[in-house]
Amino acid sequence: MSKDFEDTLDPYLELLKEKLAEAEQYLRGPRSSWRIAIILCYDAIITALTRMVIDKKGIKPNRAAKKGKRLYFDSLVSILKKEGIEISNLTDLEILRSLRNEVVHENRTPTQENAKWAYATAIRLPTAFPPRYER
Repeated sequence: MSKDFEDTLDPYLELLKEKLAEAEQYLRGPRSSWRIAIILCYDAIITALTRMVIDKKGIKPNRAAKKGKRLYFDSLVSILKKEGIEISNLTDLEILRSLRNEVVHENRTPTQENAKWAYATAIRLPTAFPPRYER
């Protein structure tokens, strides 16, 4: 099976690429919105972490978490830690989660620098994937 064929069958990889591409459009394109870019970057991280959990544990933990509405950053990181996977830029991911929460829940107005940092942080996470998931 070709690599391209495998990649098109992975909905998480497609969603990850889509979110990062859209975030980049909000950063660089005519639709500049720092708020939306930050939200998309965080969503991309959740997608990447979800895919990493599926690689290690299969789909069942994600289905159970979704039913209980517990598919959150902390639960995904916890599952990965239990599997012996350490995320090298975890502190940055936690800061991004906090920034996203402030933007969404506290109506914080982010800066362009905030959005650029969020994007740079988000695109570093997929390198934790096996080579077929690299952007």
